[in-house]
Amino acid sequence: MTRKLFYIRWIPLLWLTLTIIGYFYPGDEYFLYGWGSILAFQGLFLVRLFGNNNLGHLIPVLFSGVLLCILLAYGMDKYKIKFGRFCIFMFIASAIAFTWVYYATGGSFEKMRYKAGSYLAGIVFSLNIGLTISVIGSLFYVFVRNLKTNIIGIFRGDNNA
Repeated sequence: MTRKLFYIRWIPLLWLTLTIIGYFYPGDEYFLYGWGSILAFQGLFLVRLFGNNNLGHLIPVLFSGVLLCILLAYGMDKYKIKFGRFCIFMFIASAIAFTWVYYATGGSFEKMRYKAGSYLAGIVFSLNIGLTISVIGSLFYVFVRNLKTNIIGIFRGDNNA
């Protein structure tokens, strides 16, 4: 596999997998599914086109979410972001934090599992949010780093900045 298109292959596939699993384990009143697939909020405007059947909510969410994932992954590939410690740390830390916040703030893990329907609902939600935060955070980090480099280059008189 070439390094050139690493993210554009794996980020949409991972997001798509987590969102489909989240659809079948949505949590209480689709709360976890809705927030877990927050990248696809614009797809909710297309729900009326697909009707109000079982898959009427899933198809536009998957379509719009995958398109946005491809755009974000293209940005990660274009700027050659290394899937290193920073990205992995953001993914794991945010997934653990969201799992803890969801389950621990409800009083007990068992009570929140009963409310969500399964532990899997909370875990998939946390992984999907963790993926979203790590991708957007990595792009933001590169943006700030490039901005800092360009500002320093301007003050030094570097014409390439």
